[in-house]
Amino acid sequence: MGLYIDAKVSRKYKELKLAWIPTAITEFENCLQKERFIVDCCISSIAKSPLARLLLIKKLPRKVELSLVPSIDAPKFDRDECSPEIFIHELEDLWLATESSEAQPEKSWAEVFEPSRWVLSRILSPSKWILGKMEKLPITMASNISKSLVKGMLKQLCIDKGLQIKSWTKAFMLIGIDTERSKIYIFLGNKVMRSEAHERYIFRNLDVENAFKSKLKYL
Repeated sequence: MGLYIDAKVSRKYKELKLAWIPTAITEFENCLQKERFIVDCCISSIAKSPLARLLLIKKLPRKVELSLVPSIDAPKFDRDECSPEIFIHELEDLWLATESSEAQPEKSWAEVFEPSRWVLSRILSPSKWILGKMEKLPITMASNISKSLVKGMLKQLCIDKGLQIKSWTKAFMLIGIDTERSKIYIFLGNKVMRSEAHERYIFRNLDVENAFKSKLKYL
């Protein structure tokens, strides 16, 4: 079934459409060893996109706890096939694609980087060398630049050195959907963070959008 990431929802966010989405909490054996990360186990499968799996990674604040019961009553999405082996395999395939000299379809890289500013925000740390450059980029980017940024993210995860998983725990993460403003918020303990990466898929990927509308009953 999985544990639940502790989440507190203030009155300000009570009107949002809330949902628990399946994730995995992972620690790495040979990379970013002091951090825990949240890996998507839902949206990337609906979108059929390993790239979504990468872009939806979030860092779990250190003091946030996991519990056996949800702190908030909300609908719960089904878990996809989500394992350490699948996760590493997908990232390794992405790495090979960034290394390939073969022409890639423009859409395969560039579509997820519009607008460009959200791409790496609140995803990985440390990543200042990428975040700094991202702030100065134009709204649209050429496919080769997008591809380079994906490669940079993968290098931060040590995919080029053979990433090893130390722990992998099934869990659910609470998100809030503002259907009027097309914004997504994630709730991690006392923290509330807007997630532009989740917005990109929930509001701009037709398959994901329809799945969420059907589950949560909103138009």
